[in-house]
Amino acid sequence: MKRMICLLLAGALTACARPSPIPAVPAVPVTQGLPLVDLTDDFARFQAASVGIDKAERVTAFKRHFEPLIPGFYDRTTVGPFDYGDLILKALDAYPSSARD
Repeated sequence: MKRMICLLLAGALTACARPSPIPAVPAVPVTQGLPLVDLTDDFARFQAASVGIDKAERVTAFKRHFEPLIPGFYDRTTVGPFDYGDLILKALDAYPSSARD
C-alpha cells in the first residue's frame, strides 16, 4: 500500500513538474512600438547652463525645460519613497562625472 501511494505521489509530482506549452508571442515589427527619444544633449546643455542656480529654482526650470519634450513625465513629486526633485538634482550634480565614464 505504501509503495502504491509513493508511486501515485511520484506520478503526480512528475505531471506537475512538466512545463505546459507556452504559445509563441508574435514578433512585433520594428516600425511599431515606442520611438526612441534621446535627450542626452538637452540634459547636458541644461545641466551646464543651470550650475549655481538655487536648488528649488533649478528643479522648476528643469521641469519647465523638459515638459514640452516629454509631456507629463516630470509631473510627479515622488518616486517611491524618494522626492523627485532631489533625484533630479542628484542626476544634474552627478552628470559631468558620469558623462566622462
